[in-house]
Order: sequence, then C-alpha cells, then structure tokens
Amino acid sequence: MHNLRTFARSFEPHPFQRLPVASHAAPADWGRLVRRSVKQAAVYFPLGLALLGWPYLGAVVLDGRV
Repeated sequence: MHNLRTFARSFEPHPFQRLPVASHAAPADWGRLVRRSVKQAAVYFPLGLALLGWPYLGAVVLDGRV
C-alpha cells in the first residue's frame, strides 16, 4: 500500500507539501477554546467528584452504623 501511494504521488505536479502564499493562517480563536474548556470542566469535575467521592460520603453519612 505504501509503494502504491508513493507511486501515485509521483504524478503530482509538486509532490512536496507547500505552504500557501496567497492566504494566511487563521488566527487562534481563544475565546472559543476557553468556553469549550469551561463547559467540559463543568461536566467532568462534578462527575469525577461524584464517582470518586461516594465512598467517602458513604462513610461519613453512615459513620460506622452498618
């Protein structure tokens, strides 16, 4: 498969990747990245706390009464 890919790429007019000169790279959208991270943290931290903290909560609530 690799040799077939190399063979097919040999027919390209410029086989090596070139960076475009007519357009610039898009700027980073920091606001969207921060909003996404906050939304993920709002889901994962409480869920992780519930999954990992229920044994401690059970021990505190039952206080050795079982």
